Amino acid sequence: MKKNMINKMITAVMLLAAVVFMSACASNADNAIWWSDVMTIHGEGVANHAVTMELGQTIQLTTAPVEGGVDWKSDNESVAFVSETGLLSALSLGEALVTVYPKEIETAANGNYINVTVVDKGFGFVDDALDQSEAE
Repeated sequence: MKKNMINKMITAVMLLAAVVFMSACASNADNAIWWSDVMTIHGEGVANHAVTMELGQTIQLTTAPVEGGVDWKSDNESVAFVSETGLLSALSLGEALVTVYPKEIETAANGNYINVTVVDKGFGFVDDALDQSEAE
């Protein structure tokens, strides 16, 4: 009888621990990102989830093959358009977030992203702290 009671208590504690762990994963997407390593985005100039492109430039983005394929999306297609094959095109000045997901599993925990900044070619960076007469 005592052994049966101990087994029930152990089962209850394990069940409670599993519920707490699953709840923590659901409330914190960073704990649940298991596709992000597979879905790392590669391409010329892509580093640390970011890329800077010149207006009119294109970059072929890639990721590891995923069974069933992937979907590419841009949150600002007027700035950076990404085709279904991952060809990224810089269309106008600004910023966009490009994401890749396994097909039909589009959640933050299942994808990866890059921040895209499109700049005008030919114009260098001018530090705001510099006197504008020195910059000319």
